[in-house]
Amino acid sequence: MFTSTSIVLVAAMLFCASAQAGPVLVLDQQNVVPGVPPAPSVISVQLGSGPEFAQTFTVGVGGVLAQIDLQLARFGSIPLVLDIRETTAGVPNSTVLTSVSIDPNTVVPWLPTPDWTLPFTSIVLGAAELPVLAGEVLAISLSQQVTLNDFYYWHVTGDLYSGGSTYGRNGPAAPFVPLSEIFNQPAFYDVGFRTYVRTNDVPEPEVLALAALALALAGGVRRRRAVTAL
Repeated sequence: MFTSTSIVLVAAMLFCASAQAGPVLVLDQQNVVPGVPPAPSVISVQLGSGPEFAQTFTVGVGGVLAQIDLQLARFGSIPLVLDIRETTAGVPNSTVLTSVSIDPNTVVPWLPTPDWTLPFTSIVLGAAELPVLAGEVLAISLSQQVTLNDFYYWHVTGDLYSGGSTYGRNGPAAPFVPLSEIFNQPAFYDVGFRTYVRTNDVPEPEVLALAALALALAGGVRRRRAVTAL
């Protein structure tokens, strides 16, 4: 026989289980450049001589864009600027939604390896976090102050990522164009990147089961009281 005490107990269990749910950082989009072989036409885009490069991506999970990982290596000590830009018809435009400076000490020095692999550098956006919606097409762009003998490599491969492409431009006044046009190659390219979105946790099956049990108990008690009243 269900009593008011049992209802209170189940409600307390449900509250405690629900309190455990909270924001979760999830891997949303990625393109990992695996090295040579097996990746097709692996190259390294060189930042530092004036150009700016951008990778577009399609948001898969709505929430807050909180972290971006990039396959980078440095040859020097000048900070990089990372912008998240809007796009027009899938191409990066001049609207910067958020921006952060990348500390060069967080990027591994460039050293040649037999397979040309590069590790990922994690950039936590912090105060520059950006709310995003599923289906939005945004762009990660990198730029650097022009200096001699100070540059970065951003690992890039063939068109492995279906949700975007890599673009470049010479200076802030120029439009972004596909990297394939810059290198005079027919194929599009994609750089190595990962995006992480902070989203609300989905209730666990146990939480949903407790909710259903609580509702069933409440309905049973209400019916029992109605019969008693008659």
